Amino acid sequence: MRKIIFMIILAFMLSGCTGKQPKPEYTSVPEPSVQPSEAKNEKTVIIYAGGMDETPATMRLIEEFNRKSENVYVKYQELPYSLNERYKETSSSLASGRSEYDVINIELIYNAEFASKGYIRELGAYIERDGIDISSYLPAAVTAVKYEDRIYSMPKSIAPGMLYYRSDLTENPPEDWDRLIQMAREAQENGYTKYGFVFSGVIDDSFVVEALEFIYSYGGKLMDPNGNLAVNVAETVKGLEKLKEIYCSDIVPEDISSISLNDACVSFLQGDSAFMRNLPYAWALSTNSSSPVTKNVAIAPLPKGDKKAVTLFGGFSSAITASSKHPDEAWEFVKFIISHEGQVISAVEGGRIPTLTSVMNDNSVLESNPHFGSRSFRAIIDNAHPRPVTPHYSSFMRIFQENLSQYLRDQLSAEEMLVQFANQMSGVVGG
Repeated sequence: MRKIIFMIILAFMLSGCTGKQPKPEYTSVPEPSVQPSEAKNEKTVIIYAGGMDETPATMRLIEEFNRKSENVYVKYQELPYSLNERYKETSSSLASGRSEYDVINIELIYNAEFASKGYIRELGAYIERDGIDISSYLPAAVTAVKYEDRIYSMPKSIAPGMLYYRSDLTENPPEDWDRLIQMAREAQENGYTKYGFVFSGVIDDSFVVEALEFIYSYGGKLMDPNGNLAVNVAETVKGLEKLKEIYCSDIVPEDISSISLNDACVSFLQGDSAFMRNLPYAWALSTNSSSPVTKNVAIAPLPKGDKKAVTLFGGFSSAITASSKHPDEAWEFVKFIISHEGQVISAVEGGRIPTLTSVMNDNSVLESNPHFGSRSFRAIIDNAHPRPVTPHYSSFMRIFQENLSQYLRDQLSAEEMLVQFANQMSGVVGG
């Protein structure tokens, strides 16, 4: 509904201008115990829980699975739209041990936390039993669903950050952040656009992700691959300083600190900016709106720092709850969701970016998402990295956000910010 409301607003504007719990061990998986039944009402019913889907994708997945399955019937339980509210409701339910959900659609960022607390089942034995080729999925997406080198959910879709630009203003998007600043300023000075660059400037989780993209592009880091605190100060400072240079410059709106992802999208599609950092949903809006620039919207990888170009992705995975009374049947549905057929449905009906690499080349997927086949899009996927994989993700985001806000308000230097962040995080992770 929010997306629908946003699109209505867009059209109007354009026209008018807890403690660690033991993890259960699953060393082997029995053969499916449910036998085929002729009558639908004899099927085992499982509950699939997830947030509201503004597209037909989720219901089409369920309908197609129910049509084909002889043993299992899936019912959908809609969770709150808000990420924070959805997290609260899901984690509360899972912590209680209630078996009200069998399969949950979870944000990739919470996989490690839910795994560490024993909320979701380790899937290695199922994967081995059914011969699932994990190497056929995007490596970065597989990394995101692992905890202590074991897989606890199956990667369903990803949503990487990307650079949107006006192809009528340039045929060659900037390859590094300094070039972006230069090109953005030239667009302003020549009177082509009101702003040079727009992005989500509200200091929230989205902005922290943007900050991490700057940090990583300059070779910085805050955690190691195992989720342990590991700050390399010199490189991280470079990324933070480049972020602040842009954030405080005249190429962005004066009220950048109040600009959300949706605000940035509206501004860009009104023709107010030459460049925008946003997520894949903005592409769908750009091709289905009355925007004056819709025919001139192009995408590219985010610019690089002095080391590389990096985009961090969010996305979703499918997990079986530890409290499910029907894990075998739940696995059958999870297997369908992440299968070639299931991911084609998600891509065609919902524009989701698949994690199964073969789906990228499916003709029906490319017909409905032609940009999936572009060189620029493939480069974006190649540069994609998961957000920090840690069971302390919520604490990480909160602490880093607070320190980042102080840094941008000149209350701390970049070096002081990192020292304070490390001290506060060490109390959480114990390192």
